[in-house]
Amino acid sequence: MLPTREGWLRPLSLSQGCWLTPQAHKNAMLVQAQFQPRADDIILATYPKGLTMRYWKQSVIEHDRILFLKYDEMMADPTKHVKMLAEFLRVPFTSEEERANVPEEVVRLCSFDNLKGLHSAGRSDRVGGLPMDNFFRSGKVGDWRNHLTEEMATKLDRIVEKKLKGSGLAF
Repeated sequence: MLPTREGWLRPLSLSQGCWLTPQAHKNAMLVQAQFQPRADDIILATYPKGLTMRYWKQSVIEHDRILFLKYDEMMADPTKHVKMLAEFLRVPFTSEEERANVPEEVVRLCSFDNLKGLHSAGRSDRVGGLPMDNFFRSGKVGDWRNHLTEEMATKLDRIVEKKLKGSGLAF
């Protein structure tokens, strides 16, 4: 029997370090039992022309209400983007906070390396049966070169280009 607790909408069970709904637990077990990864697999977090595309289009129309950020741009100047996010949320940094380097400290605390090194008490070193390291790589723009062949990257580029054609969104 798995440990349980009340969730927002339904009870949750602790399974392999994660609190899951009963249905999510069942689905995770099915995936673990049946998923056979291959070297040429490509998994996208969201589909082009899916929710990301709708979000992008709406951010163009309602730029004061929807902030659309790109990872590579954030990585190029994280402090600028932290300030942009604070302004968007209508809690800009004060002059005093700027002088005290608070935006830079936020960047440091939220950095990939800092977050990767955090360990919560009682948290498993596995998620969904997979080692935590599977969820963290380098956090660097261009790291795909270490995980995709040129052929895979070209195929993915063609798919994304086709899906984004005419949208004004480019990567």
